[in-house]
Amino acid sequence: EASPLPSYIFDRETLRILDVNRRMSEQYGYTREELLAMTIRDIRPADQIPLLQANLEKAMHNKGVIHFGVMIHHHKDGTRKQVDINGKRIRLQDRDCIMVQAHDITDRVIKGNLDQLERNVIEMTLRSKTDIAVILSEYLVGLEALISGLMASILRVSDGRVYNWASPSLPAFYADALNGLTIGPAEGSCGTAAYTGKQVIVSSIEKSSLWKKYAELAKAAGLSACWSTPILNPQGKVIATFANYYSDVRTPSAIELEIFNRAAVLISILIESYEKEQNLRISYERFEHVTKAT
Repeated sequence: EASPLPSYIFDRETLRILDVNRRMSEQYGYTREELLAMTIRDIRPADQIPLLQANLEKAMHNKGVIHFGVMIHHHKDGTRKQVDINGKRIRLQDRDCIMVQAHDITDRVIKGNLDQLERNVIEMTLRSKTDIAVILSEYLVGLEALISGLMASILRVSDGRVYNWASPSLPAFYADALNGLTIGPAEGSCGTAAYTGKQVIVSSIEKSSLWKKYAELAKAAGLSACWSTPILNPQGKVIATFANYYSDVRTPSAIELEIFNRAAVLISILIESYEKEQNLRISYERFEHVTKAT
């Protein structure tokens, strides 16, 4: 009970959880009674079971502290967490058991992966002539891989309307329906963010007054939450919006909000860099044309 980390004891043969501390119940969302009716397989995705079995085999030959490594656990609400697991063999109720501590390192891993993703996207921008829509789409796919359940979208804003720029995981009919929608004070998350120039966090589309016009469209696409932030050019004009959609009602966690805001800054830089490159190319082509003509 004294450990600040989630801790549990399980039977080595049956894998049944025999005891848990309070922190385990608090973090994983299960009651103590629910956890004691489970095995350690039940807190892991199916694709993690082979790794679990391999680690348990290693544990049989280790009498000291056992480092099981980083594994995936899921909480009662379905959230997947990366945990660094250490344990040791003990005897409890005349059974061969293992006592485990699970250190949640999800945020640390995500930030490390985010750093690498940003470097890769910046290098892609600098080293190639790839179209900006492709670059933005690649970046969003990378972000979606970092955050469970995320469906990201970037809309271009032009003449008071929004147009799909990159939405790799949104249903095609939904992304197409966004093209040409007007911006305004109650035009969904993105239309409102583009109109006000301010971030809009809608945790429940169904209950939001901003989504009255589009609630049925969102429902048909299986979307329940949408957070949107405006992308500004150096002159302070809104040129795009960056949105995070989820299929469940959801308020951003601290790490999700940090990534959301950080991504918006990089998207702004990517667009600005691309437009400068395009303007330079057009100027060069004009110069060549004038030179040849004279």
